[in-house]
Amino acid sequence: MPLTRLTLRVSFQICVERLLVIAQLTPRSVMVQIFHSIVAISVFLVSPTCEAVDSADSSRTNAVATWRGYRSEVASADVEYVRVILKPDKLASVDVDEVVNAIRELDPLNPDHSVDSILQIVRPELLEKSEQATLNRNFASRSQHLLVQGDWERSIDSTTEHLLRDGLHLFRDVENRSIHGYSRGRCLIWYPQLSWFRPIPDEIQYPENAWVTSDSGIIRIGGWNPANDKLEVGDGSWVEVDAESLLPRRWNRVAMPENRLVRVELSEQYTSYPGGVKFPAVRAQLDVHNNLVTQVILTLVTKASFNSDLSPELFVMNAPTGWSWHDLRQEPSQGGRFGQPVSDVGFFFAGRAPIENSPTVADAIPPSEVEVGTSIWKYWTPFLLILNGLVLIGIGIYLWQRPR
Repeated sequence: MPLTRLTLRVSFQICVERLLVIAQLTPRSVMVQIFHSIVAISVFLVSPTCEAVDSADSSRTNAVATWRGYRSEVASADVEYVRVILKPDKLASVDVDEVVNAIRELDPLNPDHSVDSILQIVRPELLEKSEQATLNRNFASRSQHLLVQGDWERSIDSTTEHLLRDGLHLFRDVENRSIHGYSRGRCLIWYPQLSWFRPIPDEIQYPENAWVTSDSGIIRIGGWNPANDKLEVGDGSWVEVDAESLLPRRWNRVAMPENRLVRVELSEQYTSYPGGVKFPAVRAQLDVHNNLVTQVILTLVTKASFNSDLSPELFVMNAPTGWSWHDLRQEPSQGGRFGQPVSDVGFFFAGRAPIENSPTVADAIPPSEVEVGTSIWKYWTPFLLILNGLVLIGIGIYLWQRPR
């Protein structure tokens, strides 16, 4: 194992003390040579080479410990942001480095200009002053709001809403006037969660045999693959972290064994927000195929605060009269319509908990609050099958008895 910087300094100090003791017995010419040697050793100890050796030797260990601390420092979050999802035209050739360089120059506090900068590269036709271009642009870019309190989470935009609370995931679709209930972790509709904004690497992804390099305040840790084999420096997926904070700046996802780039993730413009949390104001994901960008997901944080108590009322979803509901937590799924306004949809679904001997719809909620819909057909199915059989038998008897 290479000597650390501290070990070298201690050894050097001991040598100097011993030299001073024997200085009186040593001729002057010899002392001059010893002095030159001491100067050379001193220059080595403060040189970047020694610092790099020591930094590379301990950077992964320090990073793993720091990452664990980051995972537990956010108790609550209130984040306002603009989200952009863009796919280039199939005939367009959008270079990865061009998009990366543009994202690093964005101003999150001027989201309109920032969105235009990305559109100019990825989808320039959306900048045209036409009604269709405006509609497409509004669909691609949305203002959103994320609230987190412990394991409760709520994401809101103009057309959709997600609420995660007490093992339940509710999805509100304004355009279709419907609310879907899932068991937590079963909803496949993606939206930016807290882990999206500030992804923290996991030590499992970067084992002890991962390669490490350091340059200009950036530490790169990589070389992981499913076989857990050490690769050459530069091979495999890698993450770049800031040498001071150890928070990720860039993440290259590589498909092995062909060492093919499939995704680039960027975390830029880390800002210290109220609540003592350092958070990237610019976050992006670039999907890549043949070194060309196929999709860009971008978020620009316009306002954020952390670790303050949020009111439980902020984590309540309501539903107007006539909206449909769909309980997808168990098979067969059930659904219906709300007969009157419901102030807390989570409480409504809690009364329909998917457990053994769960109450029926009539027992779980007052009849005035819901009109049972498609689920009632399961009770008529046996009678319809019997009726269909009787009709077929009657037709068969008629055809057999009629004159030939």
